[in-house]
Amino acid sequence: MDRFGINVLSPAQFITHLDQLRSEDRYKPRYLNATQISVHFSVDDEPSFVQSFQNHAQSEPRRNLIGILRTAQATPELSNIIIIRAATCRDIGTAISRVDDGNLIVTALRLSRRDRLSDTVGRQLCFILRTVALENDLCSVQVRDQYLVPSLESSLDDEGYVQTNDGWQCNINTGFAEASVVFGQDPATASDIALYEHRHWPLKLLGGDLRTFLIPIRPHYAEQLFDTQSAEGTLFGRRTQLGISREHVYYRSWRNSNDLASPARILWYVSGLTPYQAEGHIRAISQLREVQVDRPRSLYRRFSRLGVYTENDVTNISSDDGRVMALRYIDTELFDDPVSLTRARHVATRLGEKFPVLQSPSPVSEGFFTAIYEEGSRYVTR
Repeated sequence: MDRFGINVLSPAQFITHLDQLRSEDRYKPRYLNATQISVHFSVDDEPSFVQSFQNHAQSEPRRNLIGILRTAQATPELSNIIIIRAATCRDIGTAISRVDDGNLIVTALRLSRRDRLSDTVGRQLCFILRTVALENDLCSVQVRDQYLVPSLESSLDDEGYVQTNDGWQCNINTGFAEASVVFGQDPATASDIALYEHRHWPLKLLGGDLRTFLIPIRPHYAEQLFDTQSAEGTLFGRRTQLGISREHVYYRSWRNSNDLASPARILWYVSGLTPYQAEGHIRAISQLREVQVDRPRSLYRRFSRLGVYTENDVTNISSDDGRVMALRYIDTELFDDPVSLTRARHVATRLGEKFPVLQSPSPVSEGFFTAIYEEGSRYVTR
């Protein structure tokens, strides 16, 4: 058939091909978090796809995965196919899902092999499914792959999904809710609120004990640790393992930390004048999961895969007693509309509050956090 320029397609593949012609942008591959890992939205080679993702260990019939794939290809208006591919063109992970009665039903969630990169990709897939549901105003993500491997079950658990009789599920909530409504008369600790926000990301709870800190960070470190939009404008982008990780570590001096402790929220203030900002901006929010103070070498060995500092960098910021602080954080959300330093100061003035000195972590009020999140996040109805 190649001699005559003819392609033979199954009916499902033909429907997908027509949809690609109508909606070219929807199928255009993109890079994941400014790394060399790419995300694709269609399957060009069915046999290769099945070979990569069929679960032989659990004796999955070949026809099962083919059926899932072809059903998705035949209903492109309701289905999503996501394939994560390495720079070497090796397919690492996939998720196939469909919209059903206001929910995103995941019929296949697979990794092609088990290694460190694949495990990290597994968590990314679980998170990407949340964003697909958010973009389509859906109520939940429900994973119903009967051939799910244990490593992906761990990824789902890490990403806040809850195991159910049918598989795994996470509910999708946005904006704000009152902690007193969620927990009723039961007293909710900061840990309770942090866990609830993790499981219902990007929802934020108000009226509880979970504190928020404004933390300054230099642009170079922000680009590598969370600021994907800025990193896309650099020559080399982000390191692969660091860029696709769902949790990161930032090191700083342990002094002048203003009682910084986990759990807490972090508002990231990216300082300085750069090609993408004329002044400092609050560009993201994360959840602080862990704070450790120790010798530089001990912390570096424990967290090196999650940070951007070298061991010498960590040593150089240690205090005179030879210790340094490591902040491990998760659930980072980049703001669609970063809040400038000028605007942040106006917010503080409007609230009758003193704006903090941006040289160390500073606790901020719930009112300030709420106002900044309302301005910056896409997930708050304005």
